[in-house]
Amino acid sequence: MMRFGLRIGDHPQVVVTTTPRPIELVRQLVKDAEKKSTKVHITRGSTYDNAANLAKSFLEQITQYEGTQLGRQEIHAEVIDPEETGIIKRSWLKLWSKDKPLPGLEYIVMSLDTAFTEKTTDRKNHDPDPTACSVWAIFTHNNERNAMLIDAWDEHLSYPDLRNRAIKDWGTEYGGTSVKDGIRRARRPDRILVEAKASGQSLLQDLRLAKVPAVGYNPGMADKVSRAHQAAPTLELGLLWVPESGKNRGQAVSWAQPFMKQLSKFPVADHDDYVDTFTQAIIYLKNDGWFELPQARDRDEPKQYKREKGNPYAV
Repeated sequence: MMRFGLRIGDHPQVVVTTTPRPIELVRQLVKDAEKKSTKVHITRGSTYDNAANLAKSFLEQITQYEGTQLGRQEIHAEVIDPEETGIIKRSWLKLWSKDKPLPGLEYIVMSLDTAFTEKTTDRKNHDPDPTACSVWAIFTHNNERNAMLIDAWDEHLSYPDLRNRAIKDWGTEYGGTSVKDGIRRARRPDRILVEAKASGQSLLQDLRLAKVPAVGYNPGMADKVSRAHQAAPTLELGLLWVPESGKNRGQAVSWAQPFMKQLSKFPVADHDDYVDTFTQAIIYLKNDGWFELPQARDRDEPKQYKREKGNPYAV
């Protein structure tokens, strides 16, 4: 908005002073300043450079944060890597070794976060957000229920394409095609979660008409950050997994990398669509009794879900 005001004169300029929180705009300005033909110039200064003009009591307070992430930002004007400041840490997602077969999948939830409008959007037109999807499978590991990310994608889709994609993905089978002890191991999603807002309402109606087991997710009064805090303990306890890459040992499969990157940068990531799919899936599974966590349930969590016996739409 300040740039829009630079409209008079031969060479209008603006000086901005700020604590460099790692928001998208600040990170972009830092990148622009590093270009050879840049018009952006950055001057850094620490609190110590200005110590002579500051109250002694303030200096005593602020220097307590020396050596911490907050101190690096507030005292030394360092732009912290967003992944260091996120609510959710990348390392909390455990890697399922490529050398191990996939476990038996007991229940699968496909979680969708739809674009806010039903109009066709694309990256060139700087849409608000893409539609994102993450798919989570429940399995038993060490006598405890765990969940694994088995699919994730984001795409800019018009509403008809979104509806068709959701129905098609619901028919996807995960877990292989082998049969053991007379039981077919492959499984399609048991539930599709859609946040009940904007285009999500239309999608819910159309999925139900198509006999797809879709349920509307209502976050209640909880905002995005609150939901992330509600879902984080499941990660901290080591209950969530992602498949290991077959090409790059020690790293997650390539299709999961954008999901993990956005998750670990939240709440200063450029987008938060994957985060929404993650939080609504984990909160749903937790409220449905798939996870037993030691902490008390947060008041803002939706409580309308109850475990259903079996999957009436199973093949």
